[in-house]
Amino acid sequence: MRQQFMKVSKFLFVLGFALLFPLSLPAGTVRSIEVDGSRMAHIRLRMGQSTVLRFPEKPKKIVLGNGNYYSAEFIENDLALQPQGTVGTNLFVYSEKYTYGFLLSTVTSGHYDDLVQVSWKKQEKPKAISAKVVLNTPSFQSVSKPHTTFAISNTLQVDIREIQRLKGKDFYILDLDIKNLSDEEIGLADIEIVATRRKKKLLPQEFVAKDEKLAPKESTLARVFLKLAQSRGFTLHVKINDREVSRIVSRRYL
Repeated sequence: MRQQFMKVSKFLFVLGFALLFPLSLPAGTVRSIEVDGSRMAHIRLRMGQSTVLRFPEKPKKIVLGNGNYYSAEFIENDLALQPQGTVGTNLFVYSEKYTYGFLLSTVTSGHYDDLVQVSWKKQEKPKAISAKVVLNTPSFQSVSKPHTTFAISNTLQVDIREIQRLKGKDFYILDLDIKNLSDEEIGLADIEIVATRRKKKLLPQEFVAKDEKLAPKESTLARVFLKLAQSRGFTLHVKINDREVSRIVSRRYL
């Protein structure tokens, strides 16, 4: 009887202690941020937790610098992120009008972001540019203008207008002009533009274009997003309908 009484007393003591001094857990935060084309916003994630970025308009596409360590899911105007490791990376979110730039870091302790309300800092009237390509990407500096041309006779012409690099990072953007030289409509999905070294595709990389289709003699803008761990030259391949043209992009342009 005495032993049973001691067990009950111990349970009540532990319960009372827990009620008086609740367990302190790392707290997630809910905050609002304004971003523009001049800086990258910092987002703190936590292992085992999801962080939601909520935008004023529905995101159309994302470019994630290191997709191997993060999962991403679209839910209406939200983008849910969950880290799979503690590796930091950059993230670009494309909406109908803007490109949002973020720097992601993953913490194992302390505060992190649960929900981030993202808005665009209004300056001058934004240009109505497609979600697939935006000319003013945050925190990028102009590197070079190689003016390299890829021509597939009577079909397609691709010009590298400019190469940009994220400040202090190994993340590059190739700005392209694409022109339909033919007398028929061309779907941008039929065009492959790939960067390689020693016949191996460089990863990660992403090709996006402003328009989905090109009428005869029409031009559009496009971009190749590319991570280069080493500042060495590479080969860029342009392919359409089993016809391919390749050019070497020299190190001096990087």
